[in-house]
Amino acid sequence: MSNAAIRDAPPGSYVANHVVGTLVALTALLIAASVAAIGPDVLVSVRAVPPEIAGRIREARGFQPEAHVGIGRLYEDKGQYELAAREFKIAVDQLSDTEPIIYQLLGAAYEKIGKNPEAIAAYENYLRLAPNGSMAGAVRSIVEQLKSQQP
Repeated sequence: MSNAAIRDAPPGSYVANHVVGTLVALTALLIAASVAAIGPDVLVSVRAVPPEIAGRIREARGFQPEAHVGIGRLYEDKGQYELAAREFKIAVDQLSDTEPIIYQLLGAAYEKIGKNPEAIAAYENYLRLAPNGSMAGAVRSIVEQLKSQQP
């Protein structure tokens, strides 16, 4: 895709939203890489984003599933699974059942914070969308194990 096509994409279009989401995710990753050097209080914020990107974020009206997945992965890497689950849930809600892997990520985050019923539901959504997916066997096994632990 040419720079002109990206630059001229109307606000709210798939191209604009995808580009903004990717930029936000990359910005989040860069900020996270700097967190160790500048302190843990600095996390993703609009002030950490250049003004032209912040404007595109506002134009995209919050539709940033790629960014939410990226931020969720950052939280996951830091062991902040509650926050990771929140970000994965936002991405799932925005993508309306088009990306099964996010359900797997959401299930894993829920599992790590002890929300087994929510984890089972997320994993079952993964299996509903990708019954023969590369992780389907492992996910089925996890679901069976979690169900056996239910009272």
